Amino acid sequence: MKEMYYYPKILVVGRIAWTKDESTLSNIFCDYPSDKISYICIETRNPDFSRCKRHFQISEIAMIRKIFMWNIKTGNALTSEKTTIDFDNEKQEKRVLRHVRAHRSILFLFLREILWWLGGWKSKELNKFISDSNPDIIFCVGDPLPLMNKLERFVIKQAGKPAVLFLMDDIYSYTTCHNIQNRFYRWMLRCQVIPLIKSCKAHFAISPKMKGECDELFGTNCVLLTKGIEKVADPLQQVHSPISIAYTGNLLYGRFGTLAAIAKTIERINKQGQCRALLNIYTQTEVDDVKRRLLDIPGVSYLHKPVPYSCLSGIYEASDIVLFIESLEEQYKYVARLSFSTKLTDYMASGRCIFAVGAEDIAPMEYLRDADIGIQCNSLKEIDEKLTDLLFHQEKILSMANKSLFYGEKNHNKQMMHKRFLNVINDAYNG
Repeated sequence: MKEMYYYPKILVVGRIAWTKDESTLSNIFCDYPSDKISYICIETRNPDFSRCKRHFQISEIAMIRKIFMWNIKTGNALTSEKTTIDFDNEKQEKRVLRHVRAHRSILFLFLREILWWLGGWKSKELNKFISDSNPDIIFCVGDPLPLMNKLERFVIKQAGKPAVLFLMDDIYSYTTCHNIQNRFYRWMLRCQVIPLIKSCKAHFAISPKMKGECDELFGTNCVLLTKGIEKVADPLQQVHSPISIAYTGNLLYGRFGTLAAIAKTIERINKQGQCRALLNIYTQTEVDDVKRRLLDIPGVSYLHKPVPYSCLSGIYEASDIVLFIESLEEQYKYVARLSFSTKLTDYMASGRCIFAVGAEDIAPMEYLRDADIGIQCNSLKEIDEKLTDLLFHQEKILSMANKSLFYGEKNHNKQMMHKRFLNVINDAYNG
């Protein structure tokens, strides 16, 4: 018998715009009535109204302008009937964020926090949106920016309703801090995180490692929640010749060096006489000429134009091996220390062999090792050794692909995740 759930009105607060390419929120709320969801974010983009009917976007470019012109509106409410995007703001925000992500500027982060400290984001438009949404539950997406935690606490206070927090990244430890500036910024974040966690009635964690640490640190009882698998691909029956390998992520935070090492190994193997493998790279990251030469190698690897999220499943299913990559550089190796990439569930659903690279003690690598799915590499030497072995033993590709498919279908199916999500939401609403 199908269980019946009540769907309370939810106000979601997150950093990025909820567009057609935002896979995590769309997956979590895929069966939720779209007219019962409202969303607040700090990015100016065209939203996806099929998943959520009401959006509110705070423009940081408008917040800068407001310093000089107090009549500037910093927030914009959007519905399917009323959509007016400021395209100048959108272009400027994209350009600034692209530069920041490429250079990882700590100075920009501090300036951004000062901008939010000035309070231009607190507007009558934001207050009206919260009031008009009249939510029963606030759903906060955990974020490693103090300003986002500040915004979420403000929304919770204004709405006066119970809140649920979804923890997706390391937002507390000093592990990734390599200098005094980073440590001070992390201290600022911690000052915002603790009261946010305490103000929420329930907590989701995206990985077992995150759940363990948060429960111990904060006395929470986090519920594991990942992207759910709705449909799995047909099992891989035969490996292509040459073997097809795909990477579809960004090249930030040291991932470029890891991917270049994989391309170098494939080049060495292919030079032995037979073209044994081809690497197809799809990335949103802008690549300069120097990096392009290391990734776009005829007969070895090809750097394609970026594609929308809706095309990724087809790319995976046309491949034999899919790459999960984190940096091995000391500066970046713990960026994903507690996270669980949505790519992993996509890879499991595709039923392809997962070849993963990263530090052995970060959450995604621990998860793959404990589940015994995928080939894991923790050093450049292991990349060369294990990839070489895999390309010369195709039966391992088939075996690992089918094991990954079975595990994902059993442990990450959409019905199970949806039930888990609704149980927590209903308990928070009724409690």
